[in-house]
Amino acid sequence: MSTKKTSPKKPATKAKATKAAVAKTKTTKTKRTKKPCCAKPNKFFGGLIIAIVGIAATVALALIVVFTIIGMDSKISYQNNAERFAAEYSTVDKDNPFIYKTAAEAADIIEHGTGVVYLGFASCPWCQAYAGYLNDAAKDAGLDTIYYVDIKSDRDNNTEDYQKLVSLLSTNLQYNDEGQRYIYVPEVVFVVDGRIVANDLETSKDTAGQSEPADYWTDARVEALKSRLANYMKAVIDAAGCKDSCNN
Repeated sequence: MSTKKTSPKKPATKAKATKAAVAKTKTTKTKRTKKPCCAKPNKFFGGLIIAIVGIAATVALALIVVFTIIGMDSKISYQNNAERFAAEYSTVDKDNPFIYKTAAEAADIIEHGTGVVYLGFASCPWCQAYAGYLNDAAKDAGLDTIYYVDIKSDRDNNTEDYQKLVSLLSTNLQYNDEGQRYIYVPEVVFVVDGRIVANDLETSKDTAGQSEPADYWTDARVEALKSRLANYMKAVIDAAGCKDSCNN
């Protein structure tokens, strides 16, 4: 008698396990793609904003410092001008009336203002010697301001400001070798209400054959120069003082 073999039944647990794994995977995927209600801020942009704010604060602080320095400088400009001039001109002490001006500013004074304008530059030995005598004359006359222009750069480059000065000074200037009006230094100009009342250019070109200022400036020449300059200065002082109180 033959017996019929029957295949063993597959366990049902494997199918259930597979379905459970699939369900778990779907649940996991759903959890990973689900966004939270409140997204965290991007770290890069957050750092960028902080950096921008920091830079803006630094710039603002720098501007405050700059304006503060400018304000302080305007209060002590006269002292700084005098000290600077004394440092550049060894013949002048720190108690001097020299105020630095650009060529453009000097042109405006000569064209419209009243005052004394000194043209020169520190590397010129004749300007060095002349500045000392000009300073002495200012003290004798009681003049408290001389406008100083370092003319070298403008003259060397023939700038528009230099050309304007040449035009304003015109017949008060000497000619160069090319037959053109030229600002030889030292030169000092005395102006009243935009009108040149006097100028002095001794040793600016003609030095009487002397190559050294010390050889040219004898005691007699020094005294004559100081007296002449002081008289010119007094005329400017009188004119400035009469603007509001004298009949013109």
